[in-house]
Amino acid sequence: MKTPASSAAKAEWRAWARTLDPVAPAITDAVNDHLRHALRDVDGPVLGYRALRDEVALALAVDAIASLDDDRRLTIGDLVVDEIAVVVVPARVFDRDGFRLGRGGGHYDRLLPRLRPEVPVIGVTCTDRIVERLPREPHDRPMTHLATEDGVAAVAPGSEHHLDLGCQDGSGLE
Repeated sequence: MKTPASSAAKAEWRAWARTLDPVAPAITDAVNDHLRHALRDVDGPVLGYRALRDEVALALAVDAIASLDDDRRLTIGDLVVDEIAVVVVPARVFDRDGFRLGRGGGHYDRLLPRLRPEVPVIGVTCTDRIVERLPREPHDRPMTHLATEDGVAAVAPGSEHHLDLGCQDGSGLE
């Protein structure tokens, strides 16, 4: 199936994303190595996720896991949103500006605006799942960083989301 046009609806993008192969173990290992390095000096709780079949599985220690409860609401356990230092977010696809295409449930769309504005939000994927531009809606919030097998890079260098991740300047996303 051909990559949709940037003007295509999110439903078409999701259909395309469902055709992608699972993430290879070597890519998962490389992404996790970069994340471990990037998060080594974070002072505060890191919120991670439990990966689905087509997402990069996290193999690093996090303080809480975002998961769906019985009512299909995203929960973060006993962690208070105001205490979160960094959020690590999955998606089916990201674009070069850090916008994500999730599964359409709106779970992260509701969580991310509740964070303090300076909290870094790291999108996790592999380089072949970063596209030029995804469709966007007013509620969509871009990631501050993207983590791939090539490293962790700031999406918008010089933004208010300073995190000394020892990461690239964004050039790895070109």
